[in-house]
Formats: sequence, structure tokens, C-alpha cells
Amino acid sequence: MTDMILAGRYAIQQELNQNKKQRIFLARDLETGALVVLKSLICNEAVAWDDLTLFEWEAKFLKVLEHPGIPRCLNYLNLTTEDGYEHLVIVENYTLGNSLKQYLLSEGPFSEAEVKTIAKALLDILIYLHGYQPPILHRDIKPSNIVAIATPKSRIDQIFLVNFGAIQPLASSFKLTTTIVGTYGYMSPEQLNGKPQVASDLYSLGMTLIHLGTGIYPSKLPYKNLRVDFSQFPTLSPSWVQWLKTMTEPIASERFDSAKTALQALEIILEEDNRHSLFLEEEQTPESSENQTAPRKSPQGRVRIFKTNVSLDITVNQAGLYPAASTLGWLVLSWFILLLLGTLWLLSLPWGTTLIIGILVALAGWAMGLGIGLFLLFICRSRVRLRVNRKQISLTYELLGRKYAYPQPSPFNHISRIQKIGLLGRKGVKPHPRIVIWARNQQYELGRDLL
Repeated sequence: MTDMILAGRYAIQQELNQNKKQRIFLARDLETGALVVLKSLICNEAVAWDDLTLFEWEAKFLKVLEHPGIPRCLNYLNLTTEDGYEHLVIVENYTLGNSLKQYLLSEGPFSEAEVKTIAKALLDILIYLHGYQPPILHRDIKPSNIVAIATPKSRIDQIFLVNFGAIQPLASSFKLTTTIVGTYGYMSPEQLNGKPQVASDLYSLGMTLIHLGTGIYPSKLPYKNLRVDFSQFPTLSPSWVQWLKTMTEPIASERFDSAKTALQALEIILEEDNRHSLFLEEEQTPESSENQTAPRKSPQGRVRIFKTNVSLDITVNQAGLYPAASTLGWLVLSWFILLLLGTLWLLSLPWGTTLIIGILVALAGWAMGLGIGLFLLFICRSRVRLRVNRKQISLTYELLGRKYAYPQPSPFNHISRIQKIGLLGRKGVKPHPRIVIWARNQQYELGRDLL
């Protein structure tokens, strides 16, 4: 059949897939010159009424669906071929790419960042499908039904959801098929019971993403209390794990209530990843087998920067950072000498009002001198440490072996803004660059001659 021309228009190039009921061909449209896919249902004894219903639904909906991630039905044919059987044929536009199942078999699991990109693209498609009234369910989301178009820079430049052979509108006005459609391991419990709903597609997507990230078929993963257990993969970020758990909750009502809600939660995670990249982006080299960079110091040895793939640590030794501190130190020393001489003179006076007033003035002078002295000690002998990791951000001051956190540490996901201030000074004025990180109402500042 590979040398046939169907309907006087479609020259078959090769057969892509075949089973007892369907055959799929790659063909060329002789009118347009474009490559197309011919999906043929063989109306033989193996075909049931539900098969015909699903095929007709697929053709019907692919004609009206308009989304860049969904193939279009270009034509629908009813032919009788040389084998004597009637064939129903859906003509679709050809998507030049590989299925994610092919990528899994040839290249192994996808990275977490790649899986999140795939998730975002597929959720956008589901928002479109579920936005119809009644909502349209795909019911068979899995790696082999997802096609990716690659570029030299990425193997997932564009994502398509294909094979709508299980598509079904969710409404009582339609006579739903009694046949359970889907693939074991990716189907939700309610879909296995013949009662699919919008949340069923979210479950299938979640199981698909777990498969893509782990490389293990969902049916081969362990389960605890009907929940898939992928805790054996500790490299997955906690927020991503929680998102996947919500997608694959066995009870439909405990999942995200819609694809839109799932996408909104995912975008929060992606924003968190973007904030991570501001701190944790680094080049991987053959020498960095532990995914970390060696500590770097400023030319004066006052600033030490240490990065790993999960944290950033900046320690600033403030000694010598303030040139004016030396002058201020001599002034404070002179102040103490004068106070000492004045105190000795007061002690030689007889008891009376003058002595009491003098003692009070001297105590105020000693207190002020002590405060300035402690300030000098702090700016000359203390260390400041800014630490950011996946859990929290903290700013710690160390003085004489004791540590003081100010402000208190905040969760990493509270970070909302990063400011670079004062990088350029006014004419004749030395700039004082600093970085200010906002975590809700907390402010973490590193700068003022420190950077």
C-alpha cells in the first residue's frame, strides 16, 4: 500500500504504525506538496461501535480545534480499498519531530528544567481543551503522544499533543462510551472506573512528567496509600515534588481544580527557579565534579565568595574597609584620655553640688566614648555573612566569636526583589554600591564599600 495514491491526492510515502484496527501513513499531498499523516480506521470485524464513535469524534474535534500545539484535521475520507474493507481516513498536518518516548529510549530522562518546560506547554494546551463547553478531555496523555520539535540549542523547542483517538466531551448530553480508554499507569483511579473528568487529564500529565523526569514507567514505581512514591529521586526540588504530588493525588478533588490553577502554581515555581539562577548560575567544567566553585577572594582578601549548585555564601571581613576609622579611633582615644584626666580631677574635689554635676557629665562622656569605641570595634573587627540557599536567606554579623542575625532569616520563596543601588557616584563623590534583597518586609543589605 506504500505505492498507492488515495483519493487521487495523497501519495503514501511510508507506513508509520499498524495494528488490527488502524494504520498510520506518511503521505504527500499532491495538491499542496506538503507532507501529511493519514490515520486510517479499518472497518473490519475487529472494529467495535465504540471504535467508530471515537474515530469520528477525533475527526470532528480536530477540524475545529485551533491551537499551535494540536495537529489540524485537514480532510476526512471514506474509502474502499483493494482489500475490500471500508477505511475511514483522517488527514492531519505532519509534525516533524520525535515523541518524548523516543527521546527517553535514546537519551534517557529529561532534566527537571526540561520537564517543567514540557509541563507548561502541555498545561497551556489543556487550558484550551478544558475551556470548551463542555470541556474536551484527551484521556491518553503519555510520552508517546507528545511530540517535540528540536533545535540545535534545545530538544524541546516546541511541544505538540497528538493522538486524539481517546478524545471525549465531558457532558451528559453525549452518550459516553462504555469502553475504558487510556493507558494503564497514566490513568487516574476515576478514569479506570469509567468516570473520567477534567482532573483525570491532570493526573495523566503528572504521571507523564514523573516518567520523563525519572525514566521509569509509572506502573513500575512503588505506591504508598494509592499515591505514587518517587522519593527515591532526592535530586528533585521540594517545590517541584509537591507540585507533582498534587497533580497525582488519587482523589480527584485533592488535585488542582483546573489546568489554569496548576499552571499558576507552576509559574510560581518557575519564578523561584529564576531567583535561584541569579545566585546559583555557574559554568560546569570537567574539574568541578562536585558541582561547586572554589572560594574566591577579593584582591585585598576581605571578601570571600563560595558557590555551589544549591547555595551562595559571601563573607566580608570589614577590617580596613573604612579609611576614616583610623582618624576616628585617634579622636576616641584622645577623648578617653581627657575623660580620664577630668575624672581624676573631679575625685580631688570636696563633696558637693559641683562634684555631683561633674560626675554625671563624666558618666555621659564615658558612655558616649564607649558607644563610639564599640562601633569602631564592630566596623573594624566584625565579619558580615550573606547566605542564600534553597531554604532561606540570612544575614549574619560575627564579632569576637559571637554571631548575630539581623534581620531574622526568611524563607527563600519570600524573596520578591533584588536591587543594585549606587553603582555610579555623583561627580566628585565616591560611589557606594550595595545590593539590597527584599524578602517581603525584611531587607538584607550588603554594601557600602563592601562590594
